[in-house]
Amino acid sequence: MKKILLIAAGFIGLLIIPALVAPLFIDLGNYKSQFLPLAERALGRRVDVGEVRLRVLPRPAIYFSRFEISDNPQFSRAPFFSAQRVGSCSSLGR
Repeated sequence: MKKILLIAAGFIGLLIIPALVAPLFIDLGNYKSQFLPLAERALGRRVDVGEVRLRVLPRPAIYFSRFEISDNPQFSRAPFFSAQRVGSCSSLGR
């Protein structure tokens, strides 16, 4: 029984360790050219993002730094919305 528990703990560890380490090696900034045009088209405004980070544990989340949505130039040259950091956290099962 003890051997089965050790094998199960090792298997769970093999699943958790990559989930903790993988986001460090995945650069979501490389995909900005794919998702920013979708956001701009949906909002009808220019969208700019500095850095994009991914987190898997304890809950999956994506964080954007220096996030800015431009305003319509007819109304204002200042941004419609800007934030130093914006995050989206998944509440799976809640």
